[in-house]
Amino acid sequence: MHQLSSSEIRALLEKLGKVPRKQLGQSFLQSRPTIDRIMELCALSSDDEIIEIGPGLGALTFAMAARVKHVHAIEIEPAFITFLQDKCKAFAIDNIDIITGDALAIDYPAAMNKVISAVPYSISAPLTFKILDYMLVQPAIACLIYQKEFGEKLLAKPGTMAYGRIAASVSVFAKALPLLDITRNNFYPVPRVDSLLVRLVPRTGIDVNMARSCMDLMRGLFPFKNKMLKKAMTLHLGHEGKALAKADIDAMPFGDKRVRELDRDDLLSLATWYAATAGG
Repeated sequence: MHQLSSSEIRALLEKLGKVPRKQLGQSFLQSRPTIDRIMELCALSSDDEIIEIGPGLGALTFAMAARVKHVHAIEIEPAFITFLQDKCKAFAIDNIDIITGDALAIDYPAAMNKVISAVPYSISAPLTFKILDYMLVQPAIACLIYQKEFGEKLLAKPGTMAYGRIAASVSVFAKALPLLDITRNNFYPVPRVDSLLVRLVPRTGIDVNMARSCMDLMRGLFPFKNKMLKKAMTLHLGHEGKALAKADIDAMPFGDKRVRELDRDDLLSLATWYAATAGG
């Protein structure tokens, strides 16, 4: 199917009455070679059932539809929804389902095996947590295009200054792999930053309730990521209106590590201790 050029995207947006907001990361893929490379790296197959988040003008949507069983595209912008529906009708495309809604708020379709998105930069963190939560109950592989700086934070290793809650959460629940650097010139309008395609593969054998407890604990601890765990835990408990005896805090595993030094195994062990000692 014909890929829109920069000038065609600009004209179409004007027709739709939409002005891209750079501060929200509203840019549209317009490079056919890059789109084809993304399709290859996502390892799409004819059996795939895809959730796409934020299809926009359909650069990835229609490329995927030509390769997979079905695309369930979640879009919040009415003008884009109408455009995508009209294009599906004009080209007799019957394997794209446009779902109207806020991707941070709605329930995703069940039993999908891949999640793909050119992630709106303004919601990168909350959308990633939403996708991780979906992956806990549905082992779907996610291929996500992030602002490069955010993608690098997501891939950061324990002990580094870049390591924070997003990297810790991803490491607990998924294996993350960088796939492709995407320069800013592949988008219209040209954003201020380059992008990075990342694959997240869900880990197996994780108890859902414990995983969510671990996620909640990381939310409480990582605002204090540079503090020793004993201090960070005390601050977290205070915010939760809880308290533990000094002996319990002293017996806590990894208490003399800084929060940003805790790796995946540490975090899971810590969550188990927290559930048993502090009541989860």
